[in-house]
Order: sequence, then structure tokens, then C-alpha cells
Amino acid sequence: MPCCAVAGCSNHSRHSKETGISFHRFPTDIDLRKQWVNACKRADEFKVDNAKVCSAHFGEHDFERDLKSELLNTKSRRILKNTAVPFFGLSNLNERAISRLKRVESRETKKQISNIFCEIANIDEPSDAIPESTNDENLIVNDKSESEYNLLLNKQLAEAIAKISVLENKLKSYESLFTKSQQQYILQGQCRSWSQEDVSKAITLRCISKKAFSFVRDVLKHPLPSETTIKRRLSHFSIKPGFIDMSLKVMETQVNVFSDFEKNVVLCYDEMKVNSDLCYDNVEDRILGPYSMVQVIVVRSIVGKWKQPVFL
Repeated sequence: MPCCAVAGCSNHSRHSKETGISFHRFPTDIDLRKQWVNACKRADEFKVDNAKVCSAHFGEHDFERDLKSELLNTKSRRILKNTAVPFFGLSNLNERAISRLKRVESRETKKQISNIFCEIANIDEPSDAIPESTNDENLIVNDKSESEYNLLLNKQLAEAIAKISVLENKLKSYESLFTKSQQQYILQGQCRSWSQEDVSKAITLRCISKKAFSFVRDVLKHPLPSETTIKRRLSHFSIKPGFIDMSLKVMETQVNVFSDFEKNVVLCYDEMKVNSDLCYDNVEDRILGPYSMVQVIVVRSIVGKWKQPVFL
């Protein structure tokens, strides 16, 4: 049942369920492990392989987001990032632990002052360089340690504000790239109601190439509706033989954005070969076919790039 390896911290793993504090092993990376050891500020030697540091010495930004527990609505796990380094702070500690940490800070400050006097006086043994401190000197050292700690907190606060600003800028760029449905899919891993715009994009890509659609969605992990969603949406789409009323309504709304040149159109008649098998229209509850050819009338702009089928 390990205690926290940070000097002055009295958190123990036997109370982890009551306090909600988790304990984390030292990393295997040599350089990162040295940073952890320095952050513990221990005067004695201890076995790093068996030691652990409690979560009170890490910030929220040091932990990875447990998306699995959020989706399953289970208890979240605290997973440290590979670059996380503990800090010698006073957060989430009781009064006794805070008092111990202050004594450790005072001892570290005295040691630094002693080393400075040794360098100035060129003395080999730093313990004889400074006489025993009086109560007034202890107050001065404590004030100095508190001021240094406040400076450290201000520095960490400034770094946190800078990181938040960077994340806000990234979030704005993501909002311009992805729709609300796609953002919901990225954050929650699913989207229960895809917008018509997203479904239209997915249908266009699926019509171009099935392999391209699978590559973009499954390999590149781009948020797009599944083929099941596309088929379900298309099952409600029905076009009766003859003039397509929906196309005429679309043209009525689009004509306001067309230029005078784009409004000059022609009618194009064409025939398309189709599968001669029977086709069942689920919406109209009727059987179509068998047909081998279908006549299509398309309204096409003379100078513009737009075209619209109006008759089948």
C-alpha cells in the first residue's frame, strides 16, 4: 500500500476510494523519470521502481480524456499523458500535508542559500558556512519560499491561459471545417441525426466511388454518415415518372442567386439505358418496369455550369 513519493505529501493509497485520489507509477523513459525524481524534492534515496505519485500533483491537462467511459457512462480512469510531469504544489492536500510541504520548501531554500555562500567563500563544507538560523531568519526564508511559489503559480497560470487561447483558436477553425453533426460525431463517437447537407455529401462521394467512400470514412476517419444511414434516407426519396415537381421547386429558390447570363437555359433531351429488372417502389407501394431505356429532360445553363433534371 504505497504512499505518495513527493516530499511532505501524506496521501496514502488506502484512502484513495474516500478521497478520489489516484496513484501513478514513475515512467520508464530515463529523462522523464529524472524530471519526476527532481519534482519529488526528496532528501533521501528511494526506490523509483516501487514508488508512486498521487494525482494531487498533476493538473487536469496532464490526464488524457477517457472517451470510452464517457460513451459507456462508466467510472472514468485517470490516464496520464506520456509527457506529464508532477509539480511540487499544495493543491488537494490537507493542512498537515501543507505544513510539511512548507517545511520542505524552507529546507530547499536554506540549502540553495548555503550553496551560494559556499561559492562566494569558496568553502568545501557548506554546513559550516552559515550559522544556525534564528526565528527571524526562518520567517524571511518562509516569506521568500512563499513568494517563489506565488511566482511559480503565476507562471503556470499564464501558461494555462496561453494553452486555452490556442485551444479556442483550434476550436474555431474546427467549427468552420465541420458541421454540427460532424462535431457531435467527433466528440461523442456517434451522431443520431445527420443533417441533410452531410447526407448529400456522403451520397455524392458514394456515387463517385464506393472504395473512395470507404477509404475516407473508415481509413481517414472523416466524419460521414454510414451506408446504412444513406440507404435509410434514400428509401424515403421517390420520383414519379413525368415532371419532377421537386426539381421545379429547387429551381424557383435557386433562380434568385443566378446571374442574368446564367438564366439563359436550354432543354436537353436524352435517353439513358437502365437495368431492365423489375423495381419495387417502397414509398408508392408499386412495381416499376421492366424498362430498358428512360427518357430524361434536363434544364442546362448556356454559360453557367449548373443543370437540373426536370422530367423522367
